[in-house]
Amino acid sequence: MPDIDKANKFYREGVGGIEYLGMIRKMAAINLYIRGLNPANILQGDSLQHYKPEIDASSKTLILSNPPFGAERDQPAYPNIWQEYAKESETTILFVKLMFDLLKKGGRCAVVVSEGFLTWDKVSARAMRKILLEEANLKAIISLPQGVFVSKQGQGAKTSVLYFEKGEPTKFVWYYKIENDGFTLGVNRKPIDGCQIPEIIEVFHKYVKQGKMPPETKNSFIIPVEWIKTLDPRIKERIKKATEEKIIIKRNEQRKKAQKQLNERREKGRLTEDKYNEKLKSFDLITQSKIQNEISKEIEKSYLFSFNFQTYKSDLTDDQIKEWKEVLKGIKPENNLGLDKKYEKLKTADVNNALKIIAGFNPEYGIEMDITRDVLNKLPQEDEKIKKLLEILKGGHKYPRVSLEDYIIPIEEKIKPSEYPDINFVILGVANDKGIFVNEKKKGQEINQNYYIVKKGYFCYNPYRVNVGSIGLNEYDFENQIISGAYNVFKVDEKNIKSRYLFALFKSKKFLDYVNDLATGGVRMDFKIDCLKRWQIPLPPLEIQKEIVEKIEKQKTIIDGVERILESWEVDDSIFIGEMMELGNFIMTQYGYTESANDFGNIRLIRITDIDKFGKLIEENKAFINEEEEKIKPYVLKKDDILVARTGTFGKMLYFESDEPSIFASYLIRLIYDKEKILPKYLWYYSFSKKYWNQANEIVSGGTQPQFNAEKIKQIKIPLPSLEIQQKIVEKLDKEMEALEKIKFLKEKAEKRIENILNEVWGEI
Repeated sequence: MPDIDKANKFYREGVGGIEYLGMIRKMAAINLYIRGLNPANILQGDSLQHYKPEIDASSKTLILSNPPFGAERDQPAYPNIWQEYAKESETTILFVKLMFDLLKKGGRCAVVVSEGFLTWDKVSARAMRKILLEEANLKAIISLPQGVFVSKQGQGAKTSVLYFEKGEPTKFVWYYKIENDGFTLGVNRKPIDGCQIPEIIEVFHKYVKQGKMPPETKNSFIIPVEWIKTLDPRIKERIKKATEEKIIIKRNEQRKKAQKQLNERREKGRLTEDKYNEKLKSFDLITQSKIQNEISKEIEKSYLFSFNFQTYKSDLTDDQIKEWKEVLKGIKPENNLGLDKKYEKLKTADVNNALKIIAGFNPEYGIEMDITRDVLNKLPQEDEKIKKLLEILKGGHKYPRVSLEDYIIPIEEKIKPSEYPDINFVILGVANDKGIFVNEKKKGQEINQNYYIVKKGYFCYNPYRVNVGSIGLNEYDFENQIISGAYNVFKVDEKNIKSRYLFALFKSKKFLDYVNDLATGGVRMDFKIDCLKRWQIPLPPLEIQKEIVEKIEKQKTIIDGVERILESWEVDDSIFIGEMMELGNFIMTQYGYTESANDFGNIRLIRITDIDKFGKLIEENKAFINEEEEKIKPYVLKKDDILVARTGTFGKMLYFESDEPSIFASYLIRLIYDKEKILPKYLWYYSFSKKYWNQANEIVSGGTQPQFNAEKIKQIKIPLPSLEIQQKIVEKLDKEMEALEKIKFLKEKAEKRIENILNEVWGEI
């Protein structure tokens, strides 16, 4: 037990923190108080702003933190955190740097970061990851399931926990993926069986905390730090080639000019032959030096230090790895060379020497297996060992995996339409729901910016919205098709890959997951063409690609047909009969509850955006409030309640059928109807008729923001037959609605079939 002085000192100074929001700070202070700790140690404010390096650096032994994802900065720059990247827009990077600097040598930190931090291709993010590898011992990354954190849009950012200790460099990192944290995912989390957290705690304390290498499980594996710090030699090779070509083209022009000047001086006798040759040689040496310097810079910039650890692992199963080792048994491996040297030797090696180098490769290491696949395909296939190794590599997938880098061709050609003032241009756009569309047509004189020329078969995507599916394949073939220079444009090598096949992959969840893994969190999405090039896809033979596309197109035909039916559906006005009466004769109105929505709470808040085009409640992206029961009691919804939107998509009605405790927001109005005069469902069905919408559009007010207020709603006239006839009309329309639901089910089935087709391509079925 510590003595009284130490105990008092720990009470006064031992535990503290900073919280931005006042209410949360108070809650944290209370938590400290009831645990016998000093509540005054919880400060309110911006922790980035509070940090004073001269006082706070290397002052903490333990830090636990869950910084906000994508938080707005309170000041333009934080030079106190990181002078070099003081204006960094992604605050997660600054928070991690702050925690690292606060730690004493040997200090420990566990921090929740958005998944994007693991892979962001920002200079600051790469620098921070490098620090965690070289100046800290990054012992563990624990991947959390999406849904642990929620947002107003539904499921929040995908997150991971980093655990590191400052001082010693990293040797290996333990990666654990949680799929079950003991609760259902989303807003209303309920306990479930199969929680993985006890396993994490056991392995962490038994192995990771002690610096021991834990055994791999179905949920976890180990990544050596050398894998993270290695750059694929094929990338280095491409960088070297591209850099040399770029500089030589430029320097050749400069050499011609320099040589011309030297020739003139030599002809005039001002320069001897020896001096002439010496100056040219000096120019060439400077060129070579410049090439090497530029290559070094470009290679250095290409190191990602990515923490997306699944990409380092090969796709071979345990059985395939055993088989691999058995094939190479008896071959003495060449282990005295680094990966770069091995790759250089492999390019010119015969079968025997190639097998010696490959025998020294780790079949669990993705880069080495990818290099092996490239090499084996170029060696004589008659050799039994070569043939067997290729079979094992192919066995990891139904089809071979390739990076898009070798199959897509970025389009660089831009024009300035204003230089062609009288030419008519077709300006294209890209939307996540409909792909490429004709945005507008203009003469060149009306267009000032630079635009890409887009031909039929080109792909275009919005680098800032590709994460929501804003990518398209151009099917148009107009003259002078262009798209904004803000987009990325490319075409594919049709000799190896079908455009429609690739487009199907772009529209898959796999692609969206890949994009979001690279840019999750608050940083603005900017999916560069280099990121696209790194995506690996299954590449079947062309005839198989064609078959896959045909299968998908059949299902798309069904989906398009269903969408046309749903889009054109409307209620036949003639079904509504009876004397026309104003709603004000038999309804009262009530405005909704005014309160900001939260991601969690004790009751759901129904908003206008929660109502679909068929007047049904949308079950995704729910909003909640946390309020006293008495305060919200007047706004609690009951079954058969009718709500109507008074702004935005004004006039839209919801027929409430849910069992979930709910209230309604202030931009909705509850219609309190006379049950002896009108059936709620009859009124709801009437809101789909032209009679209803003609009146609503005519009487709406509010200028640029239409307002369909309570008094306006009461002016709507409705044919009002007896309750018995109303019931018959409702029953007839119920059957129509049931038929629509069946049609919607056809669409869902077709979408599921497309998903299964693509899963089969990826080898997941």
